[in-house]
Amino acid sequence: MGADSFIKFNQWKKYNEILSKVSIIVINRPEFSIKSLNSIAAKKLEKYKSLNLISMDKQHRWYFFGHKRYEYFIIKNKKTINAS
Repeated sequence: MGADSFIKFNQWKKYNEILSKVSIIVINRPEFSIKSLNSIAAKKLEKYKSLNLISMDKQHRWYFFGHKRYEYFIIKNKKTINAS
C-alpha cells in the first residue's frame, strides 16, 4: 500500500479486520512519508507496527518500507515510462 493510501487507512471499512488477515507493507512516497507515519491510522495501529519486514511473532503487522534504493528504482522507471 502506498503511504498516501495509508494516511486514510483507518477510514476504510473494517480496516482492523483487514489487518487481522494480512500484513501490510506501506511503501514510501516521498511527499507522504512523514504524513503517513504521523497519521491517525499510524497512531491507532501503533501496537501492530513492525520494525522488521518479517514479523517473528507470526502476527499480522504493518511495516513502513522507505528504502532509498527502492525510491531510486521507482523514479528511474517512472522517467522511462514517461519518455515512451
